[in-house]
Amino acid sequence: MWSDAAVQILFTLGGGFGTLITMGSYNKFNNKCHRDAVAITLANCSTSFFLGFVIFSILGFMADRRAVAVHDVVDHGACVCVCVSSVEVQAQNAS
Repeated sequence: MWSDAAVQILFTLGGGFGTLITMGSYNKFNNKCHRDAVAITLANCSTSFFLGFVIFSILGFMADRRAVAVHDVVDHGACVCVCVSSVEVQAQNAS
């Protein structure tokens, strides 16, 4: 489980590496890069933590509507986010 969490953090940080390199070229010579790196990492971790609450809340809602256990709603892996987002879009369109 912890290795999957580490892979997820590296995966979410990976999308911004090109942007970080580009924006880094505009920094002053004496810029505190360590502070910026910590700020970006904390923002990424807090966003992932918040989205974990969102996704598992929706999974709980889906399990409640189907009257099954949460682990029976969807298979593990990346499918969780895709399934949750597609079900949520369908629910928004239906109402």
